[in-house]
Amino acid sequence: MLTDAEKNSRGQALAEAFFFRADQELWQSLREKLNREERVKAFETVIGIRDSKVVHCLVDAGFDLSTAMAFVWAPAMFVAWADGEADHLEKEIILDRLPSKGVSPDATSMIIQHEWFTNPPSSDLWQLWVDFASDFLRNWSVGDREAVSNEIINLCRDVAEASGGFLGFLKMSQLEVEAIERVATALKRIGDC
Repeated sequence: MLTDAEKNSRGQALAEAFFFRADQELWQSLREKLNREERVKAFETVIGIRDSKVVHCLVDAGFDLSTAMAFVWAPAMFVAWADGEADHLEKEIILDRLPSKGVSPDATSMIIQHEWFTNPPSSDLWQLWVDFASDFLRNWSVGDREAVSNEIINLCRDVAEASGGFLGFLKMSQLEVEAIERVATALKRIGDC
């Protein structure tokens, strides 16, 4: 039989073990939350997506920053090259215009300096993007899939409109409109699977 002192000692050991584990779980949860929020902030800053729901979807899906950047920006580069070139003036306009759309100046500069504005994207890259988008978005909820798709399509429109058109009219060329429709069709097809 245990004495009162032994009962208290064992009870204290039990409480300490229980609360130590609970404290460890609490700290781990807090670390994960902070890590997640840091990733969300990095995604917002670097990729330029300001829709919190979309950013959280990308983070929760396990995207790393470079994969998310390629996933979001590859379609926009297809639109930028739709007319066969992404010229210096278009780059300057994009540098000026995208920050006003919520894309960080650092991200905009990085995009402009990237090879995407030196060489047109290949058809292989297009197919890789379509396959990747299909694999990832297929299992998302309709609302999340639509939010991400809308964000990508809006970014494509922003890039297309950046080149301006003629005297403020026809802000997008027919080729850019067709490229945006191709992106939208690919994203919609994922939802129809």
